[in-house]
Amino acid sequence: MRWIVAFVVACGAAQHADDTPPCDAVADHLLELANRDNEAHAGPQLAGGIRAQLAKQCTDEQWTPERRRCLVAARAQDATVDCPAR
Repeated sequence: MRWIVAFVVACGAAQHADDTPPCDAVADHLLELANRDNEAHAGPQLAGGIRAQLAKQCTDEQWTPERRRCLVAARAQDATVDCPAR
């Protein structure tokens, strides 16, 4: 039993060793920036569609860890243009 617990803990620790934000977190942050910087808030249905499209693009295009970290660290939409292209 202890071996199973140790294995599960070790696997969980390995997953968190990488500091690359998941695509869902990147999409959430980009949507938050858009809402704040554009002073317009999309309704829940539109926001959900935008968020889903951003997450899909991140996944499908395999955005690099550097791009994802940069996008999540951006404090304004304008700052995202300085992030690596992919």
